[in-house]
Amino acid sequence: MAKKIPANGVTAEKVQNDAVFERTRENMAEFTRSGKASVSIRELFRELTIYAKSNDAHTRLVKLLSKVISTDPISKRGERTVTNGDLLLLKGFNFNRRVPLREIVYPRYTVAIDRAAGQATIAMPEFVPKVLIGCPKATTHFKLVLALATLNFETDASTYVKVSTNEIGWDQVLRPAENMVLNFPANTPDNIIVVMSVEFYQNINGVSYDLKTGQSNAAAIVAVSKP
Repeated sequence: MAKKIPANGVTAEKVQNDAVFERTRENMAEFTRSGKASVSIRELFRELTIYAKSNDAHTRLVKLLSKVISTDPISKRGERTVTNGDLLLLKGFNFNRRVPLREIVYPRYTVAIDRAAGQATIAMPEFVPKVLIGCPKATTHFKLVLALATLNFETDASTYVKVSTNEIGWDQVLRPAENMVLNFPANTPDNIIVVMSVEFYQNINGVSYDLKTGQSNAAAIVAVSKP
């Protein structure tokens, strides 16, 4: 039985074994690592991003992680890893391309990560919601939600913790400064990623209804820490 050969004469076996395709194999190996890391991150933060992501979130994250891998200063070409690269490049990644978090949350918050204590503190200054939070029409209340994950990209071992504010009225009332704390294993040897998202609600007769359209929900990586 004759084997069907592609028009260009390049078979999968040839790509896997021919010396001519060595660079291709190297690129494929690193692209696979980028894809795996993207899946791990998206699965960990699914709770925050399920209604706050655009259809191209995976593709954009893989591209960014490939860039992270390319900054690995230690490994040989084809063996470079996400862990050895510049993970700080992930900070500011928006899962929803249509709605960047910075266009929704304007207060100048800070994120401090204390690895020895196993604690991340998000310091939110005082702010007036109607002035510094961009909400979609029909919003009466909102929540700020934060999640932290420790992640080993090689073994896929991870931990996850989430915290959120109570429902905050979208009004002209000055909201006092607040610290939100996320606890994780002290002295973890793994990478740390912090994601913030915003949830919107419409309160009618004392009952809150989620406003989850995907057109206005935002989530982004706001802090990254390497061991």
